[in-house]
Amino acid sequence: MPNSKAISALKFATSALIIAGGVVLMLASHPLSAFLPNLFIDLAFLPFDGIEKATEPAARLLAALAGGALVGFGITFWLIITQLMPREPELAKSIMTTSLLCWLAIDSSGSALAGAWFNVVMNLAILACFLVPLQFVKRDQMV
Repeated sequence: MPNSKAISALKFATSALIIAGGVVLMLASHPLSAFLPNLFIDLAFLPFDGIEKATEPAARLLAALAGGALVGFGITFWLIITQLMPREPELAKSIMTTSLLCWLAIDSSGSALAGAWFNVVMNLAILACFLVPLQFVKRDQMV
């Protein structure tokens, strides 16, 4: 895979999965906009039965905080991909890989402790969206 395709895949994963996911999660902060995040929450707590929702004020606050953190995380990755990776691909890959593995450990551990084991599966799919294209970024192919 050429660098241009790997970088495009990383930008898509960043914008589509992290930034948009953060915005959707933030929508749980108010009951009138919580439809999509409640679908995600219900999916994370399989079976998909409509029972689990972010209805308590504390859960809505945590959704807003987590949504903001995800948007910031996604923007940070976008900047690393577009500004640092062309000059220092190995450093960019190291920063992103370390951040992703830390996110995976904390998010997946917390999800498992909360009983949302399917979120661990979804996390692994998100991780693959990053780690696969990251493996194809090579210094000698940078423009």
